[in-house]
Amino acid sequence: MTIGIPKTVTQLYHKLNPPPSLEKQVFKVYSHYLRVYVKIWTLYNYDRHNTAPLYPLKLLWIDPQEIEIGTQRREIEEINGTLLPNILNGNWDKEKISRIEERSKYQAMEQHFIHNKAWEETEYYQSKLDELQKTGSTNHGGKITTKKELNQIFKNIDELYNKIKEEGYKNQKEIREKQNIVNKDLRPDHFSNELNEVIVDIGRDGEIIFEENRHRFYIARILGIEKIPVRILIRHSKWQNKRNNAIKNPEKLTEEQKQHPDIKYLVE
Repeated sequence: MTIGIPKTVTQLYHKLNPPPSLEKQVFKVYSHYLRVYVKIWTLYNYDRHNTAPLYPLKLLWIDPQEIEIGTQRREIEEINGTLLPNILNGNWDKEKISRIEERSKYQAMEQHFIHNKAWEETEYYQSKLDELQKTGSTNHGGKITTKKELNQIFKNIDELYNKIKEEGYKNQKEIREKQNIVNKDLRPDHFSNELNEVIVDIGRDGEIIFEENRHRFYIARILGIEKIPVRILIRHSKWQNKRNNAIKNPEKLTEEQKQHPDIKYLVE
């Protein structure tokens, strides 16, 4: 997926098969282009109609323990993947919502990292293995077709956990600068720093709802990390109205509203 670039251009790029030295420069240029594109897209579609801008690349530092609920990936036509922000009405913020500690993947990570349980002994691992054996594939951030691939996924989680535990939680800009990552699939969210942080949505009453990048978020909760950077993808239209009113009439805000992380920076 290459946001803002015609599909034919991407196909031609892959056919040309540029050398690694040129590929890195192309990715670097596209990363800067994508940031500009997201800002312009947001301005045209939302910011010109709202008093309170969406700031699509802004990161909020939030205590992961304060995010208590999450949503499954929603099949809503208006949602443009995980890159472009949205303001949506309806009941999306009340449907398919679950508490973080009730999620099978989170429970497996707690069992593994806190109670020293082997991955193979967790229900989550066994459910993935059963699905793989019965259907020939399973999904965990991508299609998995062998037990070796499945085990590698859990090995990667162990490595991520140990890295965060030893070095602390780093934002994506810090990680990318050190690793100099080049993604062969030209996935923009993998080399545009702010766009690859933990994603949250905000419901009608200001509830912060976890959305995407589960491993990092779950690990941060398990390790008791106090603050992590998150990017807001979707806001409920009723919440956006409250943001607009916060700028128009800041004197009418309650103390609780003033301290909400998605309003606080608007009125300071």
